Amino acid sequence: MIRLNLSRLQILFLLAGTALIILLGVFIINERTEELKHHKYLESVRDMTQKLHTYIAEKKDAMLLIAYTLAQDATIHQALHANNHEALAMEDFVATLIQNTSLEDIRFHIVTADAKSFYRSWTQKRGDDLREVRIDVVEMLQDPKPRSLISTGIYDITFKAMVPIYYEKKFIGIVEAISKTNSLVSKLKKDGYEGVMIVDKSYKKQLAYPFTKHFIDDYYVATPNVAPELLTFIQKHSLEELINNRTYILDSKAKLLSTTSLIPDISGAPMAYMLLFTPTDRIDLADIFKDRNYIYFMFFMFLFLVGGSLLWFYVRRTNRFIQNMNDMLVAQVEEKTRDLRYIAHHDTLTSLPNRLLFIDRLKQAILHAKSNDTSVYVLFLDLDRFKEINDSFGHERGDKLLIAISKRLKRTLRKVDTVARLGGDEFTILIEDVDLAHVTRLLQNILGSMRKPVMIDDTPTYSTFSIGISRFPEDGKTPEILIRNADTAMYRAKEEGKNRYQFYDAAMTQKTMQRLTLETNLRKAIQENRLEPYFQAQVEGKSKKVIGVEALVRWRDPERGIIPPIEFIPLAEEIGIVSLIDEWMMQRCFECIKKLQNADLFCGKLSLNLSVKQLEKPLFLEKLKQFLAEEDFDPRYLELEVTESQIMQNPEAAIDALHTVKSLGISIAVDDFGTGYSSLSYLKRLPIDKLKIDRSFIKELPQDSEDAAIVKAIVALAKSLNIELIAEGVETEEQKEFLLREGCAQIQGYLYSRPLPLKEFEEFLKGF
Repeated sequence: MIRLNLSRLQILFLLAGTALIILLGVFIINERTEELKHHKYLESVRDMTQKLHTYIAEKKDAMLLIAYTLAQDATIHQALHANNHEALAMEDFVATLIQNTSLEDIRFHIVTADAKSFYRSWTQKRGDDLREVRIDVVEMLQDPKPRSLISTGIYDITFKAMVPIYYEKKFIGIVEAISKTNSLVSKLKKDGYEGVMIVDKSYKKQLAYPFTKHFIDDYYVATPNVAPELLTFIQKHSLEELINNRTYILDSKAKLLSTTSLIPDISGAPMAYMLLFTPTDRIDLADIFKDRNYIYFMFFMFLFLVGGSLLWFYVRRTNRFIQNMNDMLVAQVEEKTRDLRYIAHHDTLTSLPNRLLFIDRLKQAILHAKSNDTSVYVLFLDLDRFKEINDSFGHERGDKLLIAISKRLKRTLRKVDTVARLGGDEFTILIEDVDLAHVTRLLQNILGSMRKPVMIDDTPTYSTFSIGISRFPEDGKTPEILIRNADTAMYRAKEEGKNRYQFYDAAMTQKTMQRLTLETNLRKAIQENRLEPYFQAQVEGKSKKVIGVEALVRWRDPERGIIPPIEFIPLAEEIGIVSLIDEWMMQRCFECIKKLQNADLFCGKLSLNLSVKQLEKPLFLEKLKQFLAEEDFDPRYLELEVTESQIMQNPEAAIDALHTVKSLGISIAVDDFGTGYSSLSYLKRLPIDKLKIDRSFIKELPQDSEDAAIVKAIVALAKSLNIELIAEGVETEEQKEFLLREGCAQIQGYLYSRPLPLKEFEEFLKGF
C-alpha cells in the first residue's frame, strides 16, 4: 500500500514529474493550436479556390451568352447569307460591352460554313481558310454545337465561346467570342487576393508571340504587371514546388499564404495554373489564440488544484484515498492485462484469433488427435482479387470486406471450429474430430457462401476464396508444417483458376521449391544482365516490305539456355519486378533500333509489349519519356502493345491510361485480339491504332471454317473503325494469301522470320 509519508527524494521525484507533465501539456496545447491554424489556412485556400472557379464559370457563361446573342443577330445572318462582310460594323458593340461589363479585351470572330474567316473584330484580315490551322473550327463544322472553353493560342491564354449560326434553319457559320483571362486576376484582387496565371511548359513552343513576353523557366506568365513581391515568392519556392503543391505554402517571412489551382485543357491534361496569394494578416487567428490562452489557464488551474489536493492529503496523513487508488490501479492493471492478453492473441481488425492463438490451438488439437487416433484438418484460405479491390476502392473498403467475410466464415463453421486471420487477406481454419465427407461439405459451403456479393456502403462487392487443405498426421506432424503445406495447396488452387479448393500432396512441395528457385534465378538474371531482346519482323504482305518489328524478351540462363517469356513473365508480375524488366527492355530496344536506323536498315515501328497496369503508373510514364529523350527516339516510331484481356479488366482506367500514352505521339496496338470478349462500346472509345489477330485464329486457316469466319469478322470490324490490322503466327503461304484476300495486309510470323537476336535480325534486314 502506498503511503503519503514522502521522503525528500520522493518529493524531488514528484516535482520532476510535475515539471514533465507541464512540458507535455504545453507541447500538446501548442500542437493543437498549430492544427487549428492549419484548418484556418485550409479554409482560406478553399475560399480563394472557390472564388476563382466561380469567376471562371461566370466568365464562361458570359462569353457563351455573348456568343449566343451574336449568333441570333439578324445583321450577321444577312451579312453571312449575302457574303457581304462590309455590312458588319461591330466596333460599337465591342466598345459597349467593354464599357458596361467587367470583361476585358473582347474580340469577335465570324467564320463561314466552309471554314473561311468572314470577320475579325481586331483586324481587317479575312477570307483565309481555317481548316489547316484550327482543329476546333473543323470539329465545330463536323458537329455544330455550342462550346465554351479556356484555350492557349500563339499569343496568350483566353476564354473562348463558339456558337453555330443558323439562317432559315440552315447552318451558315460560326461566331466566336474571345476574351483574355486578365479579368480573373482583377476580380480576385477586389476580394483581397492576388493571382498569377501560369501556362504549362508544354505550350511554350505554341506561344510563338506571347503577349507579356514573360517566362519563368519554361512556364509562360500570362498575367501582366505581376507584383515584385509575388515574383520573389515564386522564385524562392520554384514553380515546380508551387504547381505540385496540393494544399498550401506558408511563407512567414513574406507573410503570404499561397495555393495553386489547376486549369485543365479540354482533354483534362494540365494547361495552366492559377497561383493564388493572400496576406497572412487577413486570416483571423484571434479566436484560436483566445482558446489557447483559455486552455492554458484551465490546465494550470487543474495542476494547481491537483497539487493542492495532494499537499492537503500529505498534511492530513490520510492514506485512505491512496489505498482506494491502489485498489483501482490493481483493478485497472488486471483489466489491461486481460486486454493485452486478448490483443496478443486476436486480430485487431476482425477480432478473430491471430497466428499465435491459432498455432496454440492447433498444438492442442494435435495432442488430442494423437491420444484419440483422430484427424485434424487445417484450411488455408486466400481471398482472390483482394489487391485489385484495395487498389480500386481503397483500403477502408478492403478492411470492411475482410470484416464482413470473417463473419460469414464464422457462420459457416461449428462453434468448436477455429477460424483465424493470419494477416492481409489470409485466413486459416482448424477442424477436429470430423471425417473427409464433413470437410468436403464445409469447403463447398464456404465457396457457396461467397457467390453472394458482400454489401459495403450499399455497393455489392464480389470475391472468392482459393483454399488449400492439409491433414494431420498424413501431411505433417507440427503446426508449422501443416500450415505451410496448406499454404502450398492454396497456391495450387490459385494456379488452377481460383475459387476452388485443393488438398495437399507431396509433389506440391517440389513445385514450390522449383518456383522459389526460378524466382531467385530471375532476380539474379536481372542483376547480372542476362536478359536479351529478340526481334521479329512485321511485313507488308503484298510488297514484302518490313514495316515494323516486335521486341520480345528472352532469358539466357547458363544452365537451361534460352528461356521464353511465358515461363518467367507471369512470375515477374506476381512478385512485382515486371516493371524492372519492362524498363530494361525499353531502354535496350531503343538503343538497338536507333542503331539500325542510323545504319539505314530499318525505318518501321518498334512494338513493345506492356501491361495496362504498368501504363497507369505515373512513374513508369516518366521513365518512358526519359528513355525516349536519352536515346533521341522519335515517339512516332514506337508502338505499345497491350492485351485485350488486360484492357477489359478495368476498361475505364485503361481508356484514361491509353489516352495519356497516345498524347505522347505513341501508337497503341491491342494484342491477342479476339480472345478477351471486348465490348464494342469500349472498343470505339479506346485510342487504338492497330489490332493484332491472335495466332490461335490463324493456326488452322484456311481450312477451319470457324476460324475463317472469326478472322473475316475482325477484318470487317477493323475496317469499320478505321484501325490497322496485323495477323501474328502466320507460318504458311496459304495463310498469308487468305489474309491478304480478306483485307489483312500486315503479316507477322515464321513465314518470314522467327524472333532473332540483334545481330541475326540485322543480317535478316540486309538480306530481306
